[in-house]
Amino acid sequence: MSSVLAVRRKSRRISLTALIDVVFILLMFFMLTSSFSRFGYFEFQTQGASGGGTGEAQVLILQADGALLNRATTPPVVMSDEQLRDRMDASRPLSVLPAGDADVQTMVEAIERLNRIGLSQVTLGQVIPAVAD
Repeated sequence: MSSVLAVRRKSRRISLTALIDVVFILLMFFMLTSSFSRFGYFEFQTQGASGGGTGEAQVLILQADGALLNRATTPPVVMSDEQLRDRMDASRPLSVLPAGDADVQTMVEAIERLNRIGLSQVTLGQVIPAVAD
């Protein structure tokens, strides 16, 4: 009997073919059932795409900290949401000139802010170079 126990079974290597098939089927399942919808996007135009509006262009300066300045006043004044809503004409295009040190996230947040208060015809203008202090 001890001789029967002493006989060891030969170990077989596990075939990975079935595992690869299962992984491939799972991959196909998740690719076909997932949705590729756009989430959190907004539309904006470049300065060249904005139609030639009538009258003087509405221009705001975007600082690096996200503050929007009215370029029409001298010196430019920081505008709150209420001031933007009251003083800017929503029917005319509005050009935002980012400062040279403004990052992309600041620009996106500013455009979203303008869209929330009803100014939807927002275009991005040429970057204003940052001034050294």
